[in-house]
Amino acid sequence: MPLGTPSTSTSSKKIYYEDKNYETYVGNVIVNYTQPFIDLSEKGPIKLEFDLLTNTFENLQARYIYCNFDWTPARIPEMQYLPSFNRFDHKSFDYSINTKTKYIQYFFELSRPILTGNYLIVLARRDNPEDILFTRRVVFYSKSVSIAAKLRVPSQVNQRNTHQQLDMEMWYTKLDAPNPQQNFKTVVMQNKNWHSALVDVKPSIMEPGSKKMEWRYFQGETTFPGWNQFRFLDMRTLNYRGFNVAKVENKETGVQVAQGMDKSFGNDSYRQLIKDNNGRMIPGNSDPGESWLESDYALVQFSLKSERVNGNIWLTGRYNDWLKTNANLMEYDEENQLYYVTLRLKQGYYDYRYEVESTDLPVFEMEGSHYMAENEYDILVYYRAQGRFYDEVVGFTSLNSLEFF
Repeated sequence: MPLGTPSTSTSSKKIYYEDKNYETYVGNVIVNYTQPFIDLSEKGPIKLEFDLLTNTFENLQARYIYCNFDWTPARIPEMQYLPSFNRFDHKSFDYSINTKTKYIQYFFELSRPILTGNYLIVLARRDNPEDILFTRRVVFYSKSVSIAAKLRVPSQVNQRNTHQQLDMEMWYTKLDAPNPQQNFKTVVMQNKNWHSALVDVKPSIMEPGSKKMEWRYFQGETTFPGWNQFRFLDMRTLNYRGFNVAKVENKETGVQVAQGMDKSFGNDSYRQLIKDNNGRMIPGNSDPGESWLESDYALVQFSLKSERVNGNIWLTGRYNDWLKTNANLMEYDEENQLYYVTLRLKQGYYDYRYEVESTDLPVFEMEGSHYMAENEYDILVYYRAQGRFYDEVVGFTSLNSLEFF
């Protein structure tokens, strides 16, 4: 991910309703302390911070777009979901200190909406709101419905060692739903990954009299691969080698890091002694006396020892919102029989994994998949009242697989 330079273009960019950077010099975007699901009843503004890898200050502005459950824009006026004007200027900014990669860190505070639902945060240049730098998803929810969920070994025999099945019940006694299959939509995701989420799986049992819906399936409709514990890279210091760091080079032009050589875990047993953070990136600088503004960026080369596979391999995690782009697509080195990719990352602690995209191999070919692996699950319940043209989020709950296996 090479450094970019601020664009002076006044052209518009096509907006994507997902977590996405539109400029290469955007770095380390953090919304609400990395918690994208927010209880609407809580108080205070929504905090947004990010870096622009440049020395040139830019006048920027944030705004919300209210979206339906499927992240298409909703037909609803702004005054119906916001208490104030839908434009937010930066609260403050600071220049990095003593870093090889120069950057400016920006801080924004966005008003808390007054209506639950899906919100896309759009950050753009103030003089041209269509010249977008990045977009991020957040969800505001209430608890108007009751949810009970559990994880278990899958019903399908061929998935019992590799997958986790979610069963769920939901009561909507406080809401009017004459056609509950149309009034309600559900989204279930694993480790905050929208790209592998189960969207709008219909209930298997309906009990209109008691206003109850159940999801208990037997053909894999609500199963996820268990995967393995995440690999991790400790890059909280650039003065010596952290865990899984083979080499650190501080050059005049910047810092270069070589990650320790990885291997496939596809045929290995479950790595249950390894504690992970369910795919998260945790910002941090462990060097004594150094502030957050002294956290530097480094070019980090990841390497995976493997024969060439029939397909692509991507290095994924919450560090890049689980996206699969050219930036994290691995290349193959025939001479050394390994895959590699170089990423520009800020100091911190990174969970990551290798995902395979192939017609004849499972996505977890390089990691293995085990039913007892630790994963975090989030359940969102959307509700569209009769005669309305938008979806509110009326239920939310989280659970961890360690509670059940």
